[in-house]
Amino acid sequence: MKNSAKKEFRNLKRSAKTFKIYSRLLLVSLLTSVIFKPTSGNQTILYLFDLIIGLPVLLTIFLVPMGLFFSLKSFKLNEGTKISRLKNLYGHLFFFILI
Repeated sequence: MKNSAKKEFRNLKRSAKTFKIYSRLLLVSLLTSVIFKPTSGNQTILYLFDLIIGLPVLLTIFLVPMGLFFSLKSFKLNEGTKISRLKNLYGHLFFFILI
């Protein structure tokens, strides 16, 4: 009984997890580019900041379609509440349009 309950919302959990991952990575990238990068003057640190800014953007390009797939799959299978499914779907669509 417990195994079927765990598998019931599998796609919705994956969708939410991918959304949390790339939204937090983009927040770190944004804060790094706005706050920390202008204050540093060392050239070697600037290369590190470019890596910290660019890596989350590249990961987002790959994670958004995957999260959108899981979100559409959970919407199709009616997993969880309608509000949580729509919230994840709209979040993934927002970032998908930005890409």
